[in-house]
Amino acid sequence: MKVLLCDDHELFREGLKQLIQLHHKHADIIEASSMAEIERQSELHIYSLVLLDLNMPGLNGVATLSKVCQLFKAPVLVISADNRAETIQLASKQGIAGYLSKDTDSQTILLAIEKILAGEKYFPQQIIDSGDIIGNINLNPRQLEILHRLIDGKSNQEIADTLNLSEGTVRQYVSVIFKFLGVSNRTQAANAGRKLLNETSF
Repeated sequence: MKVLLCDDHELFREGLKQLIQLHHKHADIIEASSMAEIERQSELHIYSLVLLDLNMPGLNGVATLSKVCQLFKAPVLVISADNRAETIQLASKQGIAGYLSKDTDSQTILLAIEKILAGEKYFPQQIIDSGDIIGNINLNPRQLEILHRLIDGKSNQEIADTLNLSEGTVRQYVSVIFKFLGVSNRTQAANAGRKLLNETSF
């Protein structure tokens, strides 16, 4: 079994690598700490599973997740510090096989890996049961990513820096979001965005 472990924190990679090899003694773990390394490794090996953090150099959250999924025939399991319900649902629409929070206990991580290797999917049951996951919202993944940043109180420049966009491009996205939400300022957008994301479900 060959696994690609993608995370830019060496300590987390090492811990997860040891956990997997403890239960899969013959697992071959390849590591990547940036999008450039992910792309390079995708050309060198055929994998059984890809474990992926959402944020590392060259990979900026859900908005660029589909690009990773397109590189591999193997299932992708996201393991991220972002455990917001809307982020998990957005990620699920990009073709991933599962999603775990980084504070998930080791037994649950192993259970998720086993299910995904068996061809199943794995998403947090409490997230599914809560109905607090967004459903059919008519914004694309990039627009939703920027809406999240607006809700977090980020400025256009901060959003641009995080997502590797120009401030002008972000300004255009924000304008579209304002029109979609029917608002005229960032405070109204944040409030309307929270309401939308909290009330919309599958």
